Amino acid sequence: MKKECLIGPLGSYQRRMKAYDLRLQAAKRMKTSIARHRCNGDEELFETKIGSYT
Repeated sequence: MKKECLIGPLGSYQRRMKAYDLRLQAAKRMKTSIARHRCNGDEELFETKIGSYT
């Protein structure tokens, strides 16, 4: 392959795998960092649960 045709130091497979690994690591971090939310009392305030996200 001609040098001027190269996109970068990595080939297409290596770029694809690097991008996949980056996305996988980001997903794993998001999975373990779920924020806990306090109860605001809406479930007890309204018997029919209207106005709450349940």
